[in-house]
Amino acid sequence: MRINRQMLLLSLCLLLGTGAAMAQTTAPKVTTHGYVARGSTVALGRCTVSGSNVQEQGFCWSTSPEPTIEDNRSTKYHSHSNTRFYLMEGLEPSTIYYVRAYAINKSNAVGYGDVVKVITLPKGKVTWDYDNGADEAANARINAAVKDAVGYLNTYTSINGLHTSVHYGSGTPTADCSYGGWMRVGPNSSYQRTGTILHELGHAIGVGTHSVWNDGSSPMR
Repeated sequence: MRINRQMLLLSLCLLLGTGAAMAQTTAPKVTTHGYVARGSTVALGRCTVSGSNVQEQGFCWSTSPEPTIEDNRSTKYHSHSNTRFYLMEGLEPSTIYYVRAYAINKSNAVGYGDVVKVITLPKGKVTWDYDNGADEAANARINAAVKDAVGYLNTYTSINGLHTSVHYGSGTPTADCSYGGWMRVGPNSSYQRTGTILHELGHAIGVGTHSVWNDGSSPMR
């Protein structure tokens, strides 16, 4: 039987084209890392994605056991040591969520990782005040730092009943805080920062300031 050369070439092109299309629509392979950190209104997840032409990746979540990108999704992340920690925001405290990583390629094929069950924490109830005893610029820095630090505790922990009373200490070299929350912040502007206040709030809840942290047999060590 005579084979028409043009028809043969056309058939090959169609076959190759179909194969290429199939390759493009193959969904990315996605792995959800099993530990998902959670606070009261946020969660942070990690994932591994492989595949070509990935144009979007992140996490999706729902209160139903099979979350998809049609529910809630986020591509926001924090980066640390070449690792992305994807941020899921706007969650309700004390609520069961189901989350998983996803990735979408340029052909809009979606790959999903395994689902992880997450229970958000009760929202923290840490409060604060500051005596505004410094100059205007220092007061602005200290107020902003304390507000941010307390916000972190209320978002990422369920600490309840702590009130920190912050004071300006003209003779305080850095900052200090007692167990229970009485804090001083000194005139050095490099310590009038969120990180410093978070460190001192650790002392407020007993880290290094309560005997349970000094007992070598304590799990708090």
